[in-house]
Amino acid sequence: MHQTNQKPIPIPLRQVLSANELAQGQSFNDVIALGSYWSRTDDVDLQSQLVKCFKNPESFSVDKLCLEAITKAYSGMIVQASQAWQPNAIIRVLSSGETKPDPAKPHSALASLISSAFNVPDLTSIFFKTETRKPMRMIDQLSGNEVLRHRINYVLQDLFLVPRQINGTVLLIDDIYNLGATARVYAAVLKRLCGVDKVYSINIAAARFSGGKDGWGKLVLDLDRFLNIARCYIQQHGGGDSFDDAWIVRNQAEYHLKQDCLRLDGKGHRSLVFLARRERVPCPSCISSEPKRTLRNWLLNRFSS
Repeated sequence: MHQTNQKPIPIPLRQVLSANELAQGQSFNDVIALGSYWSRTDDVDLQSQLVKCFKNPESFSVDKLCLEAITKAYSGMIVQASQAWQPNAIIRVLSSGETKPDPAKPHSALASLISSAFNVPDLTSIFFKTETRKPMRMIDQLSGNEVLRHRINYVLQDLFLVPRQINGTVLLIDDIYNLGATARVYAAVLKRLCGVDKVYSINIAAARFSGGKDGWGKLVLDLDRFLNIARCYIQQHGGGDSFDDAWIVRNQAEYHLKQDCLRLDGKGHRSLVFLARRERVPCPSCISSEPKRTLRNWLLNRFSS
């Protein structure tokens, strides 16, 4: 008998899922965020700055090694936080600017690292969109009354699934968790059409609002663990001082290498050298003990960009 291998027909999710139904219940089994993301904060919140670097490395002029270190740190923390779930596969959420997984995005590198750590397949490619779209935060209609339902519809409008039997447990990876619209859509379709039993959503950060009275409590990225992983990676690959601690003050033109610098006057916020020197100059008091290295690095960074 002659057999043909027919490709599965993609399913438009807006035809099989109801935004009203998804808004009524949580289709994923649990959700974790590594830290908080304050979208309207300035550059003194380090955990938010790291999220922005990961999402938009071009706008931060982050060099390749720094971005790899950030991605490596996030992946290590995600693997540790989700170890007990023992996933059979991982899937990452497509970003607003993707129609299919873009291998050049740090999101793809993150998924690859996590997939390798668990020794399970990355099945992100079973999802695709017909066109790119604006981020949800830029759409006025996605706020106000019935915001969750509107956001679910926004996710559903052009998202397709290439059917595949997966079974077991899926780890769903995303950068920022807001109200859970995207996680609800992905989890529901994986359970209904791919035979998945459990879906766990893990995010590098949760978007914060209402002054922190949003159910996440005092959610803060474990910066010490994050930086330990990132610095090990930098050292293994011959990096410089990019991930050294720096201290900054809001609206001050200097960055400091010493937390006890008198010019800080006890007001310093923790940062990193590669972030602080984007728009600040090194404090002359701090660099007096090591002027050559610090001034050289600052000058190279300033005039190479």
